[in-house]
Amino acid sequence: MFNAITSAEIWLQDTIDKPLGIEDLANQVGYSSSQVRRQCRHCFHVPPSAYRKERRLSAPLFYYAYTSQYSANGDTLWLS
Repeated sequence: MFNAITSAEIWLQDTIDKPLGIEDLANQVGYSSSQVRRQCRHCFHVPPSAYRKERRLSAPLFYYAYTSQYSANGDTLWLS
């Protein structure tokens, strides 16, 4: 099941901008939706919907933190 959860995590990240549900996720990993919910709670301590929401909200922060910003004179400023 660990490989399935890892696969689910990657799939969720890759489809973060699409309106997909638990059934889509379950079909992707080959388990029932109730099994996916149980395993997600076991591994991530939240249901799949909360995990997806958390990833959606953190995606812009991740992008912002790891891209360069430019000042008015063209110098690159790196965020830490």
